Amino acid sequence: MTVAFGWSWTFWFNVPFGLAAVVWGMLAMGFRDANAKRDRRVIDIRGIATYVVAVTGLLMALTWGAIQSWTDAAVWVGGFSFMVFFPLWLWIEWRHPQPLLHMPLFRNREFSLGMASATLNAIARMAVMFMLIFYFQGAKGDNALEAGILSIPLAAGMLVVAPFSGWLGDRYGVAAPATGGLFLTLVGLVGLAVDVSLTTPYWQLALWMAVVGIGSGFFNSPNTSSVMKEAGPKYRGEASGIRSLTTNTGMMLSIAFTIPLVTSSIPRQAMLAIFSGTEVGLRGSTASLQGFIDGLHTAFWVMAIIQLIARSFRVCAVCEGRRR
Repeated sequence: MTVAFGWSWTFWFNVPFGLAAVVWGMLAMGFRDANAKRDRRVIDIRGIATYVVAVTGLLMALTWGAIQSWTDAAVWVGGFSFMVFFPLWLWIEWRHPQPLLHMPLFRNREFSLGMASATLNAIARMAVMFMLIFYFQGAKGDNALEAGILSIPLAAGMLVVAPFSGWLGDRYGVAAPATGGLFLTLVGLVGLAVDVSLTTPYWQLALWMAVVGIGSGFFNSPNTSSVMKEAGPKYRGEASGIRSLTTNTGMMLSIAFTIPLVTSSIPRQAMLAIFSGTEVGLRGSTASLQGFIDGLHTAFWVMAIIQLIARSFRVCAVCEGRRR
């Protein structure tokens, strides 16, 4: 499929929105407090440095290993950097007077369990879009635009339900929508694991995609409300940062562990061509295509198991809140 602009315009498209958000944030929060008394803060230089090295190493290991080879030297170097500097960063954060990461928050069990469920939910859910796009373009032969349109039910379910779930959580409590949302996502993942094949009608895939999206929409807002409440007004900024950190880490891990499962039976060059959008359809035998479908099944089942664990953590958080 011929396109008018290159893939890099996907990122340039978001720049104006990012600038607008920065200006809006300054107007809403920054300028209003311009004359307020400011406390002197000690910049956590060592924390910043060790975090950057650790996360850079993790990103390098996960992305390079999934696309190139897990035995490559870059993977070992990145993995070693993460294993050394991540514990060092945590040690620094525990001892710094004004750290990047407010570690004492994790002493609150309900906060910790809520963060764990959010992280596992991200790991279980974030790669669904990637795998289905790969399925539409690789196994079914759709082009990039068609694959994007066919995956709309996944985002539409979340978009429709998310505002309602926030209202529901505020009015009746976060327990039911958060745990129920994780259950719906689990059902959707199991449905995809069972139904995905070379001959599956699209309406079935759309149904399971919508269920996954609806479940995520029900979960995200109430769970966020729960962990913010546990952090308290003083540490809500730190709690928001921790949530973003754990969710983004879950997204990275989700893509990293699903790529080898799905593409193990596909020639590397074909996988890269399909993923980059320069080729549609898998050129190979029926056995190769079936191997790809089997990889999808495995990935969806693994994600369903992770989602089940996420729901268990969320249930434990609810029980912890009721005991107090």
